[in-house]
Amino acid sequence: MDQRSARTRRRAATAATAACAAALALGVAGGCSQPDPSADFDIPSSPAQTPSPLAAAIPAATTPADNGADADATPSTVAETETTGEPFTTDGAATDGTTVDGAAWPAGAAGAARCTGAGLTVRLGTPTQVTTLAPGLTQLAFMITFTNGTPRTCAMYGFPGATLVTAAGDSYDLPRRTTAMPASLRLPPGGGAAAVLTYLAAPAPQATPPAGDAPPAEAMPVFDARYLLVTPPDDRDPVRIDWPGGPVADQRREAYPGSYIGPVTR
Repeated sequence: MDQRSARTRRRAATAATAACAAALALGVAGGCSQPDPSADFDIPSSPAQTPSPLAAAIPAATTPADNGADADATPSTVAETETTGEPFTTDGAATDGTTVDGAAWPAGAAGAARCTGAGLTVRLGTPTQVTTLAPGLTQLAFMITFTNGTPRTCAMYGFPGATLVTAAGDSYDLPRRTTAMPASLRLPPGGGAAAVLTYLAAPAPQATPPAGDAPPAEAMPVFDARYLLVTPPDDRDPVRIDWPGGPVADQRREAYPGSYIGPVTR
């Protein structure tokens, strides 16, 4: 009797499932509830990932501009000065300006030659504090401006190169802030564009340990930068600018660095 009742219940369940499937296929879902797949099962949840304290403290990126469109993303908190760079000669020919990191030159920049370091006036703004990540760890930012000094319109798209160099010639290539999108720009004679360089100042020795899980400031290596090489996007001719920011935290081996370069924007 029990076996017969069990078979009857299974047939009823099968028929109900088939009826619900047919109803869903016809777009009629009323009365067909789905069982909880986790019922009677112990399904452990994935453990939450804990970011590094430095990564959690770095400010989130602003809403990126559409790729290929002019962007008005220049922070108003970074003041411009008249610190002007000078051409820095390196070996190697410049690219022809038809590609950007292997991608086709943006349509918005078509019809104009690319902007090069030889035809641009590059200036570095005054450092402005962005945030304090932990005791002794301060993040600051510079505005790098590019002004077209030629009589012809030129095009610019992408990220400039930014390399800090010590007096001994040791170099620190700053990574790109990939959460921000570049804009396709056309610079008329006298026109300009800008990029923001964010850096983590070298910490001063502390008499007391930092609070919480913050990394010990005194344990961070220091990069004693003396000048900055700025290379316009899709170019190989850098412009040398004296570095006024002092020593920076050496994070060349860090996964979440506090120093990086943003894209060129209007």
